[in-house]
Amino acid sequence: MGTLEIIKRNGEKIRLFSKEPFCTLKSAAQNSSLMGDDNVQLSIVSSELLNLGKGDKIIVEGEEYTIRTKVNREMLSDNHYVHDATFYGVMYELMKSLYRNTDANGKSSKSTFDLTYNIRDFVKVLIYNVSRDYPGLWAFDEANCPDTEPRTISFARNNCLQVLQMLCSDREFDLEFLITQKDGVRTIHIGKFGAKVVPPGGNAFFEWGKGNGLYKLKEQKVDDKTIITRLWVEGGTTNIRSDYRDYSERLQLPFPVRLNKKEHKLWDGTIVPPQSEYIGISDDNKRYLEDGDLRDALGSDEDAVTYDDIFPKRTGTVTALVADDINSFIDDTMDFDLNEKDDKGTKYLINEVSAKITFISGKLAGQQFELAQKGGYDHATKRFTLIPFTDNRGLTIPTTESEAYRITEGDTYKITDIHLPKSYEDDAEEDLWYAGYNEFKPRTQARAQYQLTFERSYFLNALPSDSETTVFHVGNYVPVKDERFGIEKNIRIQKVTKNLLVEHDYTLTLSDITAISPITQTVVDVGRHETIIENNRLRDLTKARRGWRTTEELRTMVYDTDGYFDPENIKPNSIDTNMLTVGSKSQQFVLIDVILQANVNGISNRFDASAGVLAHLTIDDEIIKHWNMAAGSFTLSSPKGYYVFAKCSKKSTDGIWYVTQEQLKVEPTEDPNNYYFQVGILGSVHSDDDFRDFTTTYGFTRINGNTITTGKIITSDKECYLDLDGNKFRIGDSSSSIDWNVTAKRQLTLHNVRLLSDSGDTSHIGVFRGTYNPKYVYYAGDEVAYTVIGETCTYRYTNPTPSMGNLPTNSVYWSVVAKGSTGDKGESGLSVFYTYNDSETKPATPTGDGSTGGWHRTSSENVVWMSIKNAKTDAEGAWGIPFRVRGADGTSINIKGSKENVSQLPTVGNSEGDAYLIGGNLYIWDGTNWKDVGAIKGEDGKSSYLHKKYSDDGGKTFTAGNGETPGRWLGLYVDMIPTDSDKPSAYKWSDTKGQDGTPGLPGEDGRTPYFHIKYSDNGGMSFTANNGEEPGDYIGQYTDYVQKDSDNPMDYTWALIKGESGTGGTDAGAGEYYEYRYAKNGSTLVPPDLDVNSSNPTGWSTEMPKVGALEYIWCTMAKKSGLADRTKFHLPIEANDTSSIADISGNGYNGVLGGGTVVKDGTRYALNLSGGMESCIPYDLPFGESFTLCFWMKSDQNQVKWMLNGYNGRHYVEKSIVITPNTWFHLAFRFNDRTVTVFKNGEQLHSGSVNIMAVGFAIYDDDVFGSAVYFDDVRLLMGALPVNDIASVMNGKADLMIQKWSTPIRVNPYDGEDGKPGVSVTLADVEYAQSTSNSVAPTTGWQTTAPTWIDGRYIWSRTKVSYSDNTTTYTKAVCITGGKGSTGNSGVGVSSIIEQYYLSSSATSLLNGSWSTTRPTWKDKWYIWTRSVITYTNGTSDTTAAICVTGSKGDKGEDGKPGDKGEKGDSPVLVYRGIYDSSKTYYGNSKRLDAVKYNNQYYIARIDAGTFTRFVPTNTGKWNTFGAQFETIATNLLLAEGANIGDWFTKGGKIVSTMDDGNKIELDASMARIYIESSSGGGDYALVDFGAKMTIDANRGIFETRAKNAPSYSNAVSYMSPTGIFSNMAGTDGMPASSGYTHRGAIVGLGFANVPASTWAVNVVDTIVAGVYGRASNSGTAPAFGGFFYDLFAGGLIFGRKCITGTSNNTWYLNREDTVVIGYTSAASVVYLPASPKEGQVIFVKQWWRGYMRFRPRSGFLIYDDTSVNDYYDFGEGQGGMFVYTVGYVDGVKKQAWLVSRWKY
Repeated sequence: MGTLEIIKRNGEKIRLFSKEPFCTLKSAAQNSSLMGDDNVQLSIVSSELLNLGKGDKIIVEGEEYTIRTKVNREMLSDNHYVHDATFYGVMYELMKSLYRNTDANGKSSKSTFDLTYNIRDFVKVLIYNVSRDYPGLWAFDEANCPDTEPRTISFARNNCLQVLQMLCSDREFDLEFLITQKDGVRTIHIGKFGAKVVPPGGNAFFEWGKGNGLYKLKEQKVDDKTIITRLWVEGGTTNIRSDYRDYSERLQLPFPVRLNKKEHKLWDGTIVPPQSEYIGISDDNKRYLEDGDLRDALGSDEDAVTYDDIFPKRTGTVTALVADDINSFIDDTMDFDLNEKDDKGTKYLINEVSAKITFISGKLAGQQFELAQKGGYDHATKRFTLIPFTDNRGLTIPTTESEAYRITEGDTYKITDIHLPKSYEDDAEEDLWYAGYNEFKPRTQARAQYQLTFERSYFLNALPSDSETTVFHVGNYVPVKDERFGIEKNIRIQKVTKNLLVEHDYTLTLSDITAISPITQTVVDVGRHETIIENNRLRDLTKARRGWRTTEELRTMVYDTDGYFDPENIKPNSIDTNMLTVGSKSQQFVLIDVILQANVNGISNRFDASAGVLAHLTIDDEIIKHWNMAAGSFTLSSPKGYYVFAKCSKKSTDGIWYVTQEQLKVEPTEDPNNYYFQVGILGSVHSDDDFRDFTTTYGFTRINGNTITTGKIITSDKECYLDLDGNKFRIGDSSSSIDWNVTAKRQLTLHNVRLLSDSGDTSHIGVFRGTYNPKYVYYAGDEVAYTVIGETCTYRYTNPTPSMGNLPTNSVYWSVVAKGSTGDKGESGLSVFYTYNDSETKPATPTGDGSTGGWHRTSSENVVWMSIKNAKTDAEGAWGIPFRVRGADGTSINIKGSKENVSQLPTVGNSEGDAYLIGGNLYIWDGTNWKDVGAIKGEDGKSSYLHKKYSDDGGKTFTAGNGETPGRWLGLYVDMIPTDSDKPSAYKWSDTKGQDGTPGLPGEDGRTPYFHIKYSDNGGMSFTANNGEEPGDYIGQYTDYVQKDSDNPMDYTWALIKGESGTGGTDAGAGEYYEYRYAKNGSTLVPPDLDVNSSNPTGWSTEMPKVGALEYIWCTMAKKSGLADRTKFHLPIEANDTSSIADISGNGYNGVLGGGTVVKDGTRYALNLSGGMESCIPYDLPFGESFTLCFWMKSDQNQVKWMLNGYNGRHYVEKSIVITPNTWFHLAFRFNDRTVTVFKNGEQLHSGSVNIMAVGFAIYDDDVFGSAVYFDDVRLLMGALPVNDIASVMNGKADLMIQKWSTPIRVNPYDGEDGKPGVSVTLADVEYAQSTSNSVAPTTGWQTTAPTWIDGRYIWSRTKVSYSDNTTTYTKAVCITGGKGSTGNSGVGVSSIIEQYYLSSSATSLLNGSWSTTRPTWKDKWYIWTRSVITYTNGTSDTTAAICVTGSKGDKGEDGKPGDKGEKGDSPVLVYRGIYDSSKTYYGNSKRLDAVKYNNQYYIARIDAGTFTRFVPTNTGKWNTFGAQFETIATNLLLAEGANIGDWFTKGGKIVSTMDDGNKIELDASMARIYIESSSGGGDYALVDFGAKMTIDANRGIFETRAKNAPSYSNAVSYMSPTGIFSNMAGTDGMPASSGYTHRGAIVGLGFANVPASTWAVNVVDTIVAGVYGRASNSGTAPAFGGFFYDLFAGGLIFGRKCITGTSNNTWYLNREDTVVIGYTSAASVVYLPASPKEGQVIFVKQWWRGYMRFRPRSGFLIYDDTSVNDYYDFGEGQGGMFVYTVGYVDGVKKQAWLVSRWKY
């Protein structure tokens, strides 16, 4: 919680936890509810009296709370005071300001007014009002406010909080508001808020019980709404085309099933990403949502909902105005041509209906205009032209004289009264689906609210100690499960009470219902009093109040104009007056959101009144007063009548319902504290009907002249009424009536109405009910279509008594109202014949019987074309023109780029198929013009479907079974929809009457059920690999009678079977190592330049360079950390990073600065990404591998959050990191598989994991406006780093060298001298010496035993390395002990130092060895490490860091590609120039080396000297000494390191022959190899010739041949060695050229022989000849195969045969080579399957003769033919089958099984 303190208005602070003066908190509770209460209640105990007052505040978790009311104070003694104070959230500040008609400049004229705005503009006005007294304190997140339709709302002296709550209520915009605070500014956000709370303990739900989070759960009923199992859903009627969905007038649920296109938020807070789930109905006759399981359990319970505001709509934007035309505007975003036409007329405009433009925002918000009939829209310019209108004030809009009501750029609008393209219909249907789903899903459970108290220990154990304190926020969704209550769902938090004194002490109120005020309803008593209907259109209370005041004023102003009216004229039988007013002043009130219901549940003595608001118009002359009425339920004891009053307090805004038989005055003397407003009268109960009449009595009626002003006019029988307040009426009675807004909302309904003609005759208005159905009940006026003997007529039901089952031909009930004329006599019936063609090109029309010319009569999946004819026989008549039933392949296109607009498309130089992208659409050149083919990604292709139905009346109606019963007429059509149309007009009908056909085949046997299983990794949205056969995280299953598995994931029921991953471990530490670097030059004395402090010195490489003649290699070494080599990218922020951020790892992942900026922050430069700016690093996080992401960060927030996302977006983990605002901190995220572990400032904080593969990671904060945030030193390292390596990265030590680069040494000999023999390490020993300095290493006194430590002296250590050539090197000496410190407690000294050795297989870490005090012998590929154990006199010890002191022999590199052939000879020419002359020019290069004599010494130019003058030979930058110098040589034996004799060149142990034809032979004694290079390669069977390089290598023991000029697809190399033969180039032909075939192979075996076959015998292996023979065995556990092939092609396949013989019962045992088992036996033979099979092994079985074979498994193996185990399996005469061996798990137990299938013949 932190430290709480009260900040007084004068800035003084009172600490609430203080010893002197004493002050503490007795209790502290924070209460917050959704769009409601937000306060902190403190009970303060102190030793002094605290003066707390209005405006004093506290800050809790960054939020301000202020005292608004008086503080309760109590004195218990002289030094003991208790203060109870309530601090209110900033939301209540909005109550201080009235909502007036204020503009952006702060000007306003009134507090009672009407506005027509969308919610964005309403809230902007609210900000203008609160800024009147609090400028800059309140802000509005306008950018993220949803777009809404404008509404007209009346305001009357409302404060800003009331307005904000009203705007967000379900009566208005049905949204939510959220107030956030930052830097003292309060920001209002509008939208839908809330996220799912993830239980920190790892469970999916909070549950009751220890360790599950819940301590107490209380369930309370919210209302009495019943659970439903089915919900019929319909949308609005606007923009619905006439032929939409079987002529539906309203928008319907999506059909058929499809993927969602947009993101949606569900009722429980779940986010549904686009393209993630299937929506829609599968049967267009079932336009509802249903819970089948709930229906089966409870029975069907239906309800219906209509969303009038959901319809196809397009919201456009005014992108430009039209000069000199205020009635026109441009919308560049218009994506279809409003004037487009097709063969039926205009596609989008409706005949004789003007399209309407309604503005949503801007100066014309809420105004509707018609588009001009001509020129109303021009698609070329995207121009709209409106028809202006003049209102009742005479004002023409758009205004011509001023800018008051004009179109402005940026205004948004909608188009209505048109047909929109189908994509808009699809979007609207999708919105309707989720609106209905969010209504339906909560109603499948009882509507209840829950009070939850949590177990504190659960959070303390599950969360780190420094985790975010507040887990729950109002509006979030909590997953709760309790089997006792039957709860398992996400429920929204409506209220949170948090104990601020105890961590994780919460009490929550959860409910699916959010309400700011009660639901608006009342009872209108008209006829059927039990029907509750909507009432009260008096939303504008100000206008109602104004009406009463007008009445009062008329009363005072009426006078007797004729001198007639006086009291004597008020007579018993008449009243003569100028004005009559009925209704008292006390009854002028309005009930808002109230339901009044008599005879509840049919009980006459039961009366209920719901909660709501009573708004009184006249009780106070200054204001309209409001009372909040509490709900009440009354049981009446007397059958007599009752009065219903609203009892409202005079001192508060609370009221109750009061039902009594007493006649009360509005202000009775016996109760001076309350008003009693009469609401209505409950009538008496009469014995004949047991029913109470209820009549409302509030309101008034005024009669003045010819005007009557009232709310309702009702007949005495209440059958007819005009409900003027409720905007509805009914005239008539229960049998015949006309009504508005009663039977159907906003519709005029005629019930049993007749038309009267001038003749005086009357007739019913017919109601057409489709084709006659004998199961329907028909009423007078119903009309149907009915067909008799091929004649279809329209019949009207004329009998006044409804009936069912009376045919329309029965004149007692029906009469014909429409009948067609008799048709011509039909011809004899014909048969329908089909033929098919598989050609991709259009074939000629078929002839004859349709079986020639590529046509055939059998349908298959390869069919492309089809033809049909009607004839008596298939040989008669003509075939129809072929039509395509499968689409042709598309034409290829060449997308050449993109253009801004169409005018930029080239008009010349185009080729057919050229294409460009313009605004997302693709334009293709068709050879003549550019054609816009629409969006580059269209809808998926669809299959064609042939539909067939039958009819007996020529296609007017179907036969029985909806046309599935065969009839005389056959109807056909083809489309892309799999379901048949139910409209006969959709089919083309042909008479098929002919001869009887042949009898049909027998019916099918009974059906066998099949159980189907598939797997998924994303909850059933798609299958895993191999069409769902690969096991995944989810299992899906279903059962049906079809053997084939369904390919539709929606057919399966899915369940999660894979648990959450555990926390990932770490990789081994990076360790330290010695790195060697090499460089070369032409000097024998001076090394190349070296920066000893650089980790990557320029010019020095980790690979030894190749040298030419007279070049010399130098070597240096340094000790480094292994972290540098693990770095994938490293981006420190530098001052010069202006457009990109350099990746100094050398891997090239330079950051793209984008919108980010580089700023200086103190001593460091940082990447500024404040306010939502973006930069990026072009590298995808390698999820699935171990890696660590590190960076420094600074933010102005109190916390940041991170999230790890799983594959489908529904699996994620989110946690918070508490930080200090505006302070740099270091974060490291260690990823291991599906787990991430978080480190803050080098210390482990927490971890989290997801159940499936991670695909996304984010770090963010909750500031939706963009916080101030900075980053530096972003680094990703491969491997899950341990904590000490993370600390090294944080402290900047990852790249530092532990020891600098040593002085370089030359590692190859002087030119002309013998090379040194190879050397190895013979000894590595640690030496010690003492010194008086701890900074300068001693030069003497080194010894192999550690000396005794002496005060004032320092012990140094180094490692001595001896080599086989008797040379010695030393590592850099380091000081390993300290000197004497200041005098302290009894100190300790060094008692011993013991060196230890470790022989490791790695140069960077300690592997495969152990520490020993014995020096190990060095061996190649191994590394000697040393350390020292220092023991002190107090018995403790320290161990120095381990150091790798030796390297390994380097691996031989690959041979380089041969260079171009140079001049004859490989060495430079030596040119002697005589005595050195400074005026001459000398040369030193690869072609020529000059030699001179200088001061009686010979010198030779360095090979890298170049061309130079005036450099004397003693200058080592240009010259080297010549080496041994002789005048002449005469010798019996000449030993030369290099010599060129004829065409043979001898040097360095090599004798090389260089020939002009590109062939070369090299004998290399030094490498023990023979090298041959040839210009050709291959032999008689070679198909390609790349040349050859052949090597016989004694060191490697191989013969290698490699292509001299390898192709791009292979390096073309072959090896032959004792381990085998390898070849990776398929270049040898296995077929003779005469065959005309080419069979290329890397290894070709042609087994030519002349060997006779052996005599045939049963089970005897024949003598064979093989091109390739393979056999393998393995003494280990892995399977051994004689051959292994991918994609094996067998020209002929022969299996190993086993014959089972015998005439009597016997037993056989199969071996592994037995693949085909043939039963010759005429008896019963038991055959045992192989003992050691391999997975996938197959055995084919065939019983030839009369006996049978019984197959049994060996011990430990089983036989399955389905889910059950078989002890054996028999194959009888003629039966065949197959065994397949596999291993799998059955019910969690591993099984070794032979799977068997059996067939016959």
